[in-house]
Amino acid sequence: MLLRFCCCFGLLLLSVVYGQISIDQSDPVTNGISVRPLLPIQGRPCEIAVTLCNSDMQHAHEVSVSLSLVPGAKSQKVPANGSLPFVFQWTPQKNGYQPVVVNAVFAGKTHTVSALIPVVSRPLYFPWFGGHTPEARSLRFANIVLSGSDENHAYWRSRGALPCLWKGVDLQASAEKYTGQLAEGLGDPAVGPAGIMIDEMGGYAPEEILKADFFNGLKLFLERYPQHFTALWVCGSLHWPYCNITRNVYRKDKGISLLMLECYSNFQVVELRSQRRFAYYDQRIDMARQQDVITNSVMTLGIDGHQDKFNLTAYEIEDEVRYIRRHAPEMPGVGFFHFETKSPELIPVADELCRRYFIEPLLQVWPEDLQFSRRDVKAGEIIDVYAGVYNLGGMDADNIETRLFVDGKLLKKETLHLPALTETGAPRAVQLKAAWKAKKGYHTFRVEIHPKGKETVLDGIAEQTIRVKP
Repeated sequence: MLLRFCCCFGLLLLSVVYGQISIDQSDPVTNGISVRPLLPIQGRPCEIAVTLCNSDMQHAHEVSVSLSLVPGAKSQKVPANGSLPFVFQWTPQKNGYQPVVVNAVFAGKTHTVSALIPVVSRPLYFPWFGGHTPEARSLRFANIVLSGSDENHAYWRSRGALPCLWKGVDLQASAEKYTGQLAEGLGDPAVGPAGIMIDEMGGYAPEEILKADFFNGLKLFLERYPQHFTALWVCGSLHWPYCNITRNVYRKDKGISLLMLECYSNFQVVELRSQRRFAYYDQRIDMARQQDVITNSVMTLGIDGHQDKFNLTAYEIEDEVRYIRRHAPEMPGVGFFHFETKSPELIPVADELCRRYFIEPLLQVWPEDLQFSRRDVKAGEIIDVYAGVYNLGGMDADNIETRLFVDGKLLKKETLHLPALTETGAPRAVQLKAAWKAKKGYHTFRVEIHPKGKETVLDGIAEQTIRVKP
Protein backbone atom coordinates (compact mmCIF):
# COMPACT_ATOMS: atom_id res chain seq x y z
CA MET A 1 0.00 0.00 0.00
CA LEU A 2 1.27 3.43 -0.93
CA LEU A 3 0.07 6.39 1.13
CA ARG A 4 0.67 9.85 -0.27
CA PHE A 5 -0.29 13.25 1.07
CA CYS A 6 0.02 16.29 -1.15
CA CYS A 7 -1.07 19.91 -1.06
CA CYS A 8 -0.89 21.67 -4.42
CA PHE A 9 -2.69 24.72 -5.86
CA GLY A 10 -5.45 24.58 -3.28
CA LEU A 11 -5.98 20.82 -3.62
CA LEU A 12 -5.74 18.68 -0.52
CA LEU A 13 -5.19 15.08 -1.52
CA LEU A 14 -4.95 11.68 0.13
CA SER A 15 -4.27 8.94 -2.38
CA VAL A 16 -4.18 5.25 -1.56
CA VAL A 17 -3.17 2.60 -4.09
CA TYR A 18 -4.05 -1.07 -3.58
CA GLY A 19 -2.92 -3.91 -5.80
CA GLN A 20 -3.61 -3.31 -9.48
CA ILE A 21 -6.10 -0.43 -9.13
CA SER A 22 -4.99 3.18 -8.64
CA ILE A 23 -6.31 6.68 -9.10
CA ASP A 24 -4.54 8.53 -11.91
CA GLN A 25 -2.72 11.44 -10.28
CA SER A 26 -0.17 12.01 -13.02
CA ASP A 27 -1.22 15.64 -13.56
CA PRO A 28 0.47 17.72 -10.83
CA VAL A 29 -2.22 20.42 -11.13
CA THR A 30 -5.38 18.33 -10.82
CA ASN A 31 -3.82 15.44 -8.88
CA GLY A 32 -6.65 13.12 -9.78
CA ILE A 33 -9.80 15.26 -9.84
CA SER A 34 -10.82 17.12 -13.00
CA VAL A 35 -13.62 19.67 -12.96
CA ARG A 36 -15.32 20.88 -16.14
CA PRO A 37 -15.58 23.80 -16.58
CA LEU A 38 -12.33 24.62 -14.83
CA LEU A 39 -14.15 27.24 -12.74
CA PRO A 40 -17.65 25.90 -12.03
CA ILE A 41 -20.36 28.54 -11.86
CA GLN A 42 -22.88 28.74 -9.06
CA GLY A 43 -26.24 27.38 -10.23
CA ARG A 44 -24.87 25.80 -13.43
CA PRO A 45 -24.22 22.07 -13.93
CA CYS A 46 -20.63 20.89 -14.17
CA GLU A 47 -18.73 17.61 -14.42
CA ILE A 48 -16.33 16.09 -11.92
CA ALA A 49 -14.17 13.27 -13.23
CA VAL A 50 -11.67 10.86 -11.71
CA THR A 51 -9.78 8.26 -13.74
CA LEU A 52 -9.08 4.77 -12.40
CA CYS A 53 -6.08 2.82 -13.72
CA ASN A 54 -5.68 -0.96 -13.84
CA SER A 55 -2.12 -2.32 -13.99
CA ASP A 56 -3.29 -5.94 -14.23
CA MET A 57 -2.16 -7.05 -17.68
CA GLN A 58 -4.80 -9.79 -18.00
CA HIS A 59 -7.96 -9.01 -16.05
CA ALA A 60 -10.49 -6.21 -15.87
CA HIS A 61 -11.61 -5.24 -12.38
CA GLU A 62 -14.90 -3.76 -11.23
CA VAL A 63 -14.57 -0.60 -9.17
CA SER A 64 -17.28 1.34 -7.35
CA VAL A 65 -16.74 5.10 -7.22
CA SER A 66 -18.73 7.61 -5.17
CA LEU A 67 -18.60 11.39 -4.90
CA SER A 68 -19.38 13.18 -1.65
CA LEU A 69 -21.31 15.91 -3.51
CA VAL A 70 -23.59 13.50 -5.39
CA PRO A 71 -25.77 10.70 -3.95
CA GLY A 72 -25.13 7.12 -5.02
CA ALA A 73 -22.14 5.37 -6.59
CA LYS A 74 -21.07 4.22 -10.05
CA SER A 75 -19.72 0.73 -10.70
CA GLN A 76 -17.78 -0.04 -13.86
CA LYS A 77 -15.11 -2.46 -15.01
CA VAL A 78 -11.69 -0.90 -15.54
CA PRO A 79 -10.12 -2.72 -18.52
CA ALA A 80 -6.94 -4.77 -18.19
CA ASN A 81 -3.81 -2.65 -18.54
CA GLY A 82 -6.02 0.37 -19.12
CA SER A 83 -7.91 3.22 -17.54
CA LEU A 84 -11.48 4.43 -17.27
CA PRO A 85 -12.87 7.86 -16.33
CA PHE A 86 -15.76 8.03 -13.87
CA VAL A 87 -17.77 11.20 -14.56
CA PHE A 88 -20.33 12.76 -12.22
CA GLN A 89 -22.77 15.61 -12.80
CA TRP A 90 -23.04 18.25 -10.09
CA THR A 91 -24.76 21.64 -9.82
CA PRO A 92 -23.18 23.81 -7.11
CA GLN A 93 -25.78 25.83 -5.24
CA LYS A 94 -23.32 28.29 -3.72
CA ASN A 95 -19.97 29.78 -4.57
CA GLY A 96 -16.71 29.46 -2.66
CA TYR A 97 -14.32 26.58 -2.15
CA GLN A 98 -16.42 23.42 -2.02
CA PRO A 99 -14.82 20.29 -0.52
CA VAL A 100 -15.23 17.07 -2.47
CA VAL A 101 -14.20 13.53 -1.54
CA VAL A 102 -13.96 10.73 -4.11
CA ASN A 103 -13.99 7.14 -2.83
CA ALA A 104 -13.05 4.27 -5.13
CA VAL A 105 -13.75 0.80 -3.69
CA PHE A 106 -11.97 -2.28 -5.05
CA ALA A 107 -11.59 -5.68 -3.38
CA GLY A 108 -12.89 -4.29 -0.11
CA LYS A 109 -10.31 -1.51 -0.02
CA THR A 110 -11.07 2.20 -0.43
CA HIS A 111 -8.99 4.66 -2.43
CA THR A 112 -9.66 8.28 -1.46
CA VAL A 113 -8.93 11.59 -3.14
CA SER A 114 -10.18 14.91 -1.80
CA ALA A 115 -10.04 18.44 -3.14
CA LEU A 116 -11.34 21.97 -2.77
CA ILE A 117 -13.24 23.08 -5.88
CA PRO A 118 -13.29 26.85 -6.54
CA VAL A 119 -16.90 27.67 -7.47
CA VAL A 120 -17.46 31.20 -8.75
CA SER A 121 -20.60 33.31 -8.93
CA ARG A 122 -20.38 34.22 -12.64
CA PRO A 123 -18.31 33.36 -15.74
CA LEU A 124 -14.66 34.45 -15.59
CA TYR A 125 -12.11 34.36 -18.42
CA PHE A 126 -8.33 34.02 -18.19
CA PRO A 127 -6.98 33.69 -21.74
CA TRP A 128 -3.30 32.95 -22.35
CA PHE A 129 -1.27 33.13 -25.51
CA GLY A 130 0.25 29.67 -25.26
CA GLY A 131 -0.91 26.31 -24.05
CA HIS A 132 0.59 24.15 -26.76
CA THR A 133 3.75 23.50 -24.73
CA PRO A 134 3.94 20.93 -21.90
CA GLU A 135 5.20 23.62 -19.52
CA ALA A 136 1.99 25.62 -19.99
CA ARG A 137 0.09 22.89 -18.19
CA SER A 138 1.41 24.23 -14.90
CA LEU A 139 -1.11 27.09 -15.13
CA ARG A 140 -3.85 26.58 -12.58
CA PHE A 141 -6.47 29.09 -13.74
CA ALA A 142 -5.91 29.52 -17.50
CA ASN A 143 -9.28 28.58 -19.00
CA ILE A 144 -8.88 29.83 -22.60
CA VAL A 145 -5.69 28.61 -24.26
CA LEU A 146 -4.09 28.12 -27.64
CA SER A 147 -3.64 24.39 -28.17
CA GLY A 148 -1.99 23.29 -31.37
CA SER A 149 -2.68 19.54 -31.51
CA ASP A 150 -5.36 16.94 -30.88
CA GLU A 151 -3.46 15.76 -27.81
CA ASN A 152 -3.40 19.30 -26.40
CA HIS A 153 -7.08 19.81 -27.22
CA ALA A 154 -7.91 16.65 -25.27
CA TYR A 155 -5.74 17.63 -22.32
CA TRP A 156 -7.14 21.14 -21.89
CA ARG A 157 -10.68 19.93 -22.44
CA SER A 158 -10.18 17.36 -19.66
CA ARG A 159 -9.05 20.25 -17.44
CA GLY A 160 -12.24 22.17 -18.20
CA ALA A 161 -10.54 24.87 -20.29
CA LEU A 162 -11.50 26.04 -23.79
CA PRO A 163 -8.85 24.78 -26.25
CA CYS A 164 -8.63 27.15 -29.21
CA LEU A 165 -6.86 27.31 -32.55
CA TRP A 166 -4.56 30.21 -33.40
CA LYS A 167 -5.65 32.33 -36.35
CA GLY A 168 -3.79 35.21 -37.94
CA VAL A 169 -5.02 38.04 -40.15
CA ASP A 170 -4.59 37.61 -43.91
CA LEU A 171 -4.49 41.06 -45.50
CA GLN A 172 -4.46 39.62 -49.04
CA ALA A 173 -7.40 37.19 -48.85
CA SER A 174 -10.93 37.99 -49.96
CA ALA A 175 -13.64 38.04 -47.30
CA GLU A 176 -14.92 34.62 -48.37
CA LYS A 177 -11.45 33.09 -48.40
CA TYR A 178 -10.62 34.53 -44.99
CA THR A 179 -13.85 33.08 -43.58
CA GLY A 180 -12.65 29.68 -44.75
CA GLN A 181 -9.25 30.21 -43.15
CA LEU A 182 -10.88 31.01 -39.82
CA ALA A 183 -13.05 27.88 -40.02
CA GLU A 184 -10.22 25.55 -41.04
CA GLY A 185 -9.59 22.85 -38.44
CA LEU A 186 -12.88 23.35 -36.62
CA GLY A 187 -15.44 20.61 -36.16
CA ASP A 188 -17.66 19.64 -33.29
CA PRO A 189 -16.76 22.12 -30.50
CA ALA A 190 -17.69 19.51 -27.90
CA VAL A 191 -14.92 17.19 -29.14
CA GLY A 192 -12.26 19.17 -31.00
CA PRO A 193 -11.19 22.80 -30.63
CA ALA A 194 -13.81 24.86 -28.81
CA GLY A 195 -13.07 27.91 -30.93
CA ILE A 196 -10.45 30.29 -32.27
CA MET A 197 -8.22 33.07 -30.95
CA ILE A 198 -7.43 35.65 -33.63
CA ASP A 199 -4.04 37.35 -33.49
CA GLU A 200 -4.54 40.27 -34.07
CA MET A 201 -6.80 42.99 -35.54
CA GLY A 202 -6.57 46.73 -35.18
CA GLY A 203 -6.59 49.87 -37.29
CA TYR A 204 -6.96 53.61 -36.86
CA ALA A 205 -9.75 54.65 -39.24
CA PRO A 206 -13.16 53.00 -38.62
CA GLU A 207 -14.22 53.52 -42.24
CA GLU A 208 -11.15 51.59 -43.42
CA ILE A 209 -11.83 48.77 -40.94
CA LEU A 210 -15.41 48.45 -42.22
CA LYS A 211 -14.18 48.05 -45.83
CA ALA A 212 -11.38 45.59 -45.03
CA ASP A 213 -11.83 42.04 -46.35
CA PHE A 214 -10.48 40.54 -43.12
CA PHE A 215 -13.13 42.39 -41.11
CA ASN A 216 -15.96 41.31 -43.40
CA GLY A 217 -14.57 37.78 -43.48
CA LEU A 218 -14.72 37.74 -39.68
CA LYS A 219 -18.35 38.93 -39.81
CA LEU A 220 -19.21 36.05 -42.15
CA PHE A 221 -17.47 33.58 -39.85
CA LEU A 222 -19.43 34.83 -36.83
CA GLU A 223 -22.70 34.45 -38.74
CA ARG A 224 -21.90 30.92 -39.94
CA TYR A 225 -20.21 29.50 -36.84
CA PRO A 226 -21.97 30.96 -33.78
CA GLN A 227 -21.44 27.67 -31.92
CA HIS A 228 -17.69 28.27 -31.69
CA PHE A 229 -16.03 30.48 -29.11
CA THR A 230 -14.32 33.41 -30.85
CA ALA A 231 -11.76 35.56 -29.05
CA LEU A 232 -10.03 38.50 -30.70
CA TRP A 233 -6.80 40.19 -29.68
CA VAL A 234 -7.28 43.89 -30.44
CA CYS A 235 -3.97 45.64 -31.01
CA GLY A 236 -3.76 49.39 -30.61
CA SER A 237 -6.90 51.42 -30.07
CA LEU A 238 -10.29 49.77 -29.71
CA HIS A 239 -12.68 51.10 -32.37
CA TRP A 240 -16.44 50.81 -32.64
CA PRO A 241 -16.57 48.46 -35.69
CA TYR A 242 -15.16 45.65 -33.53
CA CYS A 243 -17.53 46.54 -30.71
CA ASN A 244 -20.52 46.34 -33.06
CA ILE A 245 -19.81 42.69 -33.88
CA THR A 246 -19.14 41.68 -30.25
CA ARG A 247 -21.65 39.97 -28.00
CA ASN A 248 -23.19 41.98 -25.19
CA VAL A 249 -26.40 42.10 -23.18
CA TYR A 250 -28.32 42.90 -26.38
CA ARG A 251 -26.43 40.47 -28.65
CA LYS A 252 -26.21 37.43 -26.41
CA ASP A 253 -25.79 34.64 -28.97
CA LYS A 254 -24.10 36.26 -31.93
CA GLY A 255 -20.76 37.95 -32.43
CA ILE A 256 -17.26 37.90 -30.97
CA SER A 257 -17.34 36.04 -27.65
CA LEU A 258 -14.49 37.92 -26.01
CA LEU A 259 -12.47 41.02 -26.91
CA MET A 260 -8.90 40.79 -25.60
CA LEU A 261 -7.63 44.37 -25.40
CA GLU A 262 -3.86 44.49 -25.58
CA CYS A 263 -2.22 46.73 -23.00
CA TYR A 264 1.41 45.69 -23.07
CA SER A 265 3.27 48.26 -21.00
CA ASN A 266 6.59 46.74 -21.97
CA PHE A 267 5.81 47.58 -25.61
CA GLN A 268 3.92 50.85 -25.17
CA VAL A 269 6.61 52.40 -23.01
CA VAL A 270 9.42 51.36 -25.35
CA GLU A 271 7.88 51.64 -28.81
CA LEU A 272 5.42 54.50 -28.24
CA ARG A 273 7.66 56.26 -25.70
CA SER A 274 4.73 56.53 -23.31
CA GLN A 275 5.26 58.24 -19.98
CA ARG A 276 1.66 57.66 -18.88
CA ARG A 277 1.08 54.00 -19.60
CA PHE A 278 -2.28 53.83 -17.85
CA ALA A 279 -3.70 56.33 -20.36
CA TYR A 280 -3.82 53.40 -22.80
CA TYR A 281 -5.85 51.41 -20.30
CA ASP A 282 -8.29 54.31 -19.96
CA GLN A 283 -8.76 54.55 -23.73
CA ARG A 284 -9.68 50.89 -24.07
CA ILE A 285 -11.87 50.85 -20.97
CA ASP A 286 -13.75 53.99 -22.04
CA MET A 287 -14.47 52.67 -25.54
CA ALA A 288 -15.58 49.26 -24.26
CA ARG A 289 -17.91 50.95 -21.78
CA GLN A 290 -19.27 53.43 -24.35
CA GLN A 291 -20.10 50.58 -26.73
CA ASP A 292 -21.63 48.32 -24.03
CA VAL A 293 -19.11 45.51 -24.55
CA ILE A 294 -17.11 45.92 -21.34
CA THR A 295 -18.62 42.76 -19.84
CA ASN A 296 -17.36 40.84 -22.89
CA SER A 297 -13.88 42.37 -22.81
CA VAL A 298 -10.71 41.67 -20.86
CA MET A 299 -7.37 43.41 -20.79
CA THR A 300 -4.39 41.32 -21.85
CA LEU A 301 -1.12 42.21 -20.17
CA GLY A 302 2.38 41.65 -21.49
CA ILE A 303 4.83 39.62 -19.44
CA ASP A 304 7.41 39.23 -22.19
CA GLY A 305 9.46 41.44 -24.46
CA HIS A 306 11.96 44.33 -24.32
CA GLN A 307 13.68 43.14 -21.16
CA ASP A 308 16.71 45.22 -22.08
CA LYS A 309 14.74 48.49 -22.00
CA PHE A 310 11.75 47.79 -19.77
CA ASN A 311 12.30 45.06 -17.22
CA LEU A 312 8.90 43.90 -15.98
CA THR A 313 8.54 43.01 -12.31
CA ALA A 314 5.92 41.20 -10.27
CA TYR A 315 4.80 44.36 -8.49
CA GLU A 316 4.23 46.16 -11.81
CA ILE A 317 2.03 43.33 -13.09
CA GLU A 318 0.02 43.46 -9.86
CA ASP A 319 -0.35 47.24 -10.11
CA GLU A 320 -1.72 46.81 -13.64
CA VAL A 321 -4.27 44.26 -12.44
CA ARG A 322 -5.26 46.54 -9.57
CA TYR A 323 -5.77 49.44 -11.99
CA ILE A 324 -8.04 47.30 -14.15
CA ARG A 325 -10.10 46.12 -11.19
CA ARG A 326 -10.47 49.66 -9.87
CA HIS A 327 -11.40 51.31 -13.17
CA ALA A 328 -13.12 48.44 -15.00
CA PRO A 329 -14.66 46.18 -12.34
CA GLU A 330 -17.16 44.94 -14.95
CA MET A 331 -14.45 43.14 -16.93
CA PRO A 332 -14.80 39.38 -16.34
CA GLY A 333 -11.13 38.45 -16.19
CA VAL A 334 -7.66 39.23 -17.51
CA GLY A 335 -5.35 37.73 -20.13
CA PHE A 336 -1.59 37.41 -20.53
CA PHE A 337 0.96 37.41 -23.35
CA HIS A 338 2.58 35.02 -23.22
CA PHE A 339 3.61 31.71 -21.70
CA GLU A 340 6.93 31.38 -23.52
CA THR A 341 8.29 34.49 -21.84
CA LYS A 342 11.93 35.27 -21.18
CA SER A 343 10.78 36.13 -17.64
CA PRO A 344 9.36 32.75 -16.54
CA GLU A 345 9.25 33.89 -12.92
CA LEU A 346 6.25 36.07 -13.87
CA ILE A 347 4.11 33.11 -15.00
CA PRO A 348 3.07 31.88 -11.52
CA VAL A 349 2.69 35.52 -10.45
CA ALA A 350 0.17 36.17 -13.24
CA ASP A 351 -1.68 32.93 -12.52
CA GLU A 352 -1.92 33.78 -8.83
CA LEU A 353 -3.25 37.29 -9.56
CA CYS A 354 -6.24 35.68 -11.28
CA ARG A 355 -7.07 33.91 -8.05
CA ARG A 356 -6.60 36.88 -5.74
CA TYR A 357 -8.23 39.61 -7.83
CA PHE A 358 -11.02 37.78 -9.68
CA ILE A 359 -11.83 34.36 -8.25
CA GLU A 360 -11.73 34.99 -4.51
CA PRO A 361 -13.38 37.93 -2.69
CA LEU A 362 -12.03 41.36 -3.61
CA LEU A 363 -13.14 44.19 -1.32
CA GLN A 364 -13.52 47.79 -2.45
CA VAL A 365 -14.89 51.13 -1.29
CA TRP A 366 -15.29 54.25 -3.42
CA PRO A 367 -15.76 57.80 -2.04
CA GLU A 368 -19.00 58.25 -3.98
CA ASP A 369 -20.55 55.38 -2.02
CA LEU A 370 -20.41 57.42 1.15
CA GLN A 371 -23.92 58.84 1.00
CA PHE A 372 -26.15 61.01 3.19
CA SER A 373 -29.92 60.98 3.59
CA ARG A 374 -29.85 64.78 3.17
CA ARG A 375 -27.24 67.16 1.84
CA ASP A 376 -28.90 70.41 2.91
CA VAL A 377 -28.23 69.94 6.61
CA LYS A 378 -28.37 72.37 9.52
CA ALA A 379 -26.67 72.05 12.89
CA GLY A 380 -28.66 69.96 15.35
CA GLU A 381 -30.48 67.92 12.72
CA ILE A 382 -30.13 64.14 12.62
CA ILE A 383 -29.30 62.50 9.29
CA ASP A 384 -28.45 58.98 8.19
CA VAL A 385 -25.00 58.22 6.81
CA TYR A 386 -24.50 55.25 4.48
CA ALA A 387 -21.13 53.63 3.80
CA GLY A 388 -21.25 51.28 0.79
CA VAL A 389 -18.85 48.34 0.51
CA TYR A 390 -18.38 46.21 -2.61
CA ASN A 391 -17.18 42.69 -3.21
CA LEU A 392 -15.82 42.63 -6.77
CA GLY A 393 -14.63 39.02 -6.62
CA GLY A 394 -16.21 35.75 -7.64
CA MET A 395 -16.88 34.38 -4.14
CA ASP A 396 -18.91 35.66 -1.20
CA ALA A 397 -17.07 37.35 1.66
CA ASP A 398 -18.15 36.77 5.26
CA ASN A 399 -17.39 38.54 8.54
CA ILE A 400 -16.01 41.71 7.01
CA GLU A 401 -15.63 44.26 9.76
CA THR A 402 -16.51 47.73 8.48
CA ARG A 403 -15.94 50.92 10.44
CA LEU A 404 -17.38 54.39 9.89
CA PHE A 405 -15.64 57.44 11.34
CA VAL A 406 -16.51 61.13 11.49
CA ASP A 407 -13.64 63.55 12.04
CA GLY A 408 -11.48 60.63 13.18
CA LYS A 409 -13.94 59.37 15.83
CA LEU A 410 -15.66 56.01 15.46
CA LEU A 411 -19.34 56.45 14.63
CA LYS A 412 -20.28 52.82 14.03
CA LYS A 413 -18.72 49.39 13.53
CA GLU A 414 -20.49 46.44 11.93
CA THR A 415 -19.65 43.01 10.51
CA LEU A 416 -21.00 42.59 6.98
CA HIS A 417 -21.70 39.72 4.60
CA LEU A 418 -20.66 40.78 1.09
CA PRO A 419 -22.14 38.56 -1.64
CA ALA A 420 -20.36 38.20 -4.96
CA LEU A 421 -22.11 39.47 -8.06
CA THR A 422 -24.06 36.68 -9.79
CA GLU A 423 -24.80 36.22 -13.49
CA THR A 424 -28.20 37.85 -13.27
CA GLY A 425 -27.62 40.16 -10.32
CA ALA A 426 -27.08 43.92 -10.26
CA PRO A 427 -23.88 45.24 -8.65
CA ARG A 428 -24.95 46.99 -5.47
CA ALA A 429 -22.93 47.97 -2.44
CA VAL A 430 -23.74 46.53 0.98
CA GLN A 431 -24.35 49.50 3.24
CA LEU A 432 -23.39 50.24 6.80
CA LYS A 433 -25.94 52.74 8.14
CA ALA A 434 -25.44 55.14 11.04
CA ALA A 435 -27.40 58.08 12.46
CA TRP A 436 -25.47 61.31 13.09
CA LYS A 437 -26.42 64.57 14.81
CA ALA A 438 -25.00 67.33 12.66
CA LYS A 439 -22.68 70.04 13.92
CA LYS A 440 -21.93 73.19 11.97
CA GLY A 441 -18.89 73.34 9.75
CA TYR A 442 -17.08 70.83 7.57
CA HIS A 443 -16.94 67.19 8.65
CA THR A 444 -15.03 64.33 7.07
CA PHE A 445 -16.50 60.84 7.02
CA ARG A 446 -14.25 57.86 6.46
CA VAL A 447 -15.12 54.20 5.88
CA GLU A 448 -12.56 51.45 6.52
CA ILE A 449 -12.61 47.72 5.68
CA HIS A 450 -10.97 45.33 8.14
CA PRO A 451 -11.34 41.72 6.93
CA LYS A 452 -10.53 39.01 9.44
CA GLY A 453 -9.60 36.44 6.81
CA LYS A 454 -7.36 36.37 3.73
CA GLU A 455 -9.63 38.44 1.49
CA THR A 456 -7.82 40.80 -0.87
CA VAL A 457 -8.51 44.50 -0.34
CA LEU A 458 -8.31 46.78 -3.37
CA ASP A 459 -9.05 50.16 -1.76
CA GLY A 460 -9.96 49.74 1.88
CA ILE A 461 -10.41 53.39 2.87
CA ALA A 462 -12.62 56.10 1.35
CA GLU A 463 -13.48 59.60 2.55
CA GLN A 464 -16.01 62.32 1.83
CA THR A 465 -16.57 65.73 3.39
CA ILE A 466 -19.95 67.36 4.06
CA ARG A 467 -20.76 70.95 5.10
CA VAL A 468 -23.34 71.61 7.81
CA LYS A 469 -25.03 75.02 7.95
CA PRO A 470 -25.25 76.92 11.25
